[in-house]
Amino acid sequence: MPLFLIIIILKFYKHKKYLVKTLNSITIFSIISFVIFAPWLVKNLLFTGNPFYPFFGRFFPSRYLNQAPGEFYLHIIATLFKRNFLNLLFLPWNLTMKGAWGDAISPLYLIFVPFLLIIKKAPKAIRHILIFSFFYLIVGFYSLLWMSKRYLLQIFPLLSIVSAFAAYYLIDKDKILKYFISLLLFFCILFNLVLLTGQNYFKFPVVFGFETRDQYLSRRVPTYETIKYLNQSKDVKMVLFLDERPYYSDKPYLLGSPLDQGLVDYSQFKDLEELLEEFNRLKISHLFIHEPWLEKRNRGWAAPFFEPFNKLWKELKSSNYLKLRCSKNETYLYEILYPKIKR
Repeated sequence: MPLFLIIIILKFYKHKKYLVKTLNSITIFSIISFVIFAPWLVKNLLFTGNPFYPFFGRFFPSRYLNQAPGEFYLHIIATLFKRNFLNLLFLPWNLTMKGAWGDAISPLYLIFVPFLLIIKKAPKAIRHILIFSFFYLIVGFYSLLWMSKRYLLQIFPLLSIVSAFAAYYLIDKDKILKYFISLLLFFCILFNLVLLTGQNYFKFPVVFGFETRDQYLSRRVPTYETIKYLNQSKDVKMVLFLDERPYYSDKPYLLGSPLDQGLVDYSQFKDLEELLEEFNRLKISHLFIHEPWLEKRNRGWAAPFFEPFNKLWKELKSSNYLKLRCSKNETYLYEILYPKIKR
C-alpha cells in the first residue's frame, strides 16, 4: 500500500489543482486497505494482547507469548543471505533460475519485460505497474525473510499484465517476431513443466495412488512415526512439543520452544521441582522431543533464549521422572512420572 500511495502522489504532483481530489482518493484507499487488514490486528489483540504480534513485544506485553519470535525473525532477515547491491541486481535471474533462497518462478513473468525498451509508447498504466513492481522487489529484498513465491504473490498478476502486453504488441507488430514470440512462449511453458515436475516429483506416488498418506508422511516427515504412536496412545492428556510439526498430532498439545511461546517461561523456575509443578498444573502428561530440530534452534543467536530450558532439560533427562515411550528417527516421546510434590 505505501508504494501505491507514493505512485499516486507522484502522478498528481505536477497537477496541484487535483491535490485535494488526490488526497481524498488516498484517504479512501487507505481506509479500505485498513478495514481489510484490521481483522488480523483484532485477532492478534484478542489472542495475544499485542495487535502487531510478533513485533513490538516491548511495547505491547503479550499473553503467553514473548518478544523472541519477532527478534528471531529480524535476526534471520539480517543474516540469512547477503543483501547487497550485486544480489539485488541479479534478483530477477535468481528468482527465475535458482529460486533466490525460496522456490523458482516461471520465466513468463519477466522474460518479456526487456522488450518494453523497444516499445516507444507503452501505456502509462504499464509504466506504473513496472515502477510499483520494481519498488516492491527492492523493499521486499531488504525486509522479507527470503524471496519466496508466496511473498511475491502481490506482483505476479501485475507482471502477467506487463508480459501479456509486450508479447501481444510484438506479435501484432511483426510476422517474424510472431514466430519468435511463439517459440519463446513454448519454451516458457516447457520450462514450467520441467520446473514443476522437479519441485513436486516426490509427491506423485501419493497423488496417483501408488502409496498411502501414511506411507508418504513416513517417508517425508522424520517425526511422523513417533506422532503415529502418540496418536494411538490412550493415556495422553497434553503433550509439550519441541518440534516444528505438532499439527499432525491428534492429541492436545502446547508448543515448548522458548522462541515460540511464553506460557512456560523456563527462566522463572528455580529448580526441576518447580518446572514439574507447572507441567502438572498445565496437565502435561508427555514430552515430544525432536533432537535435530532442537539442536538446530539451539544455536547462535537463539542460544541465550534456550539456556534456562537447557539447564532444566538436562536435569529432567537424567532424572527418574521420564519414561521413554517411543524412539524413532531421533524423535523421542516421554511420559512424565510426576513425583509427590510438596506444597
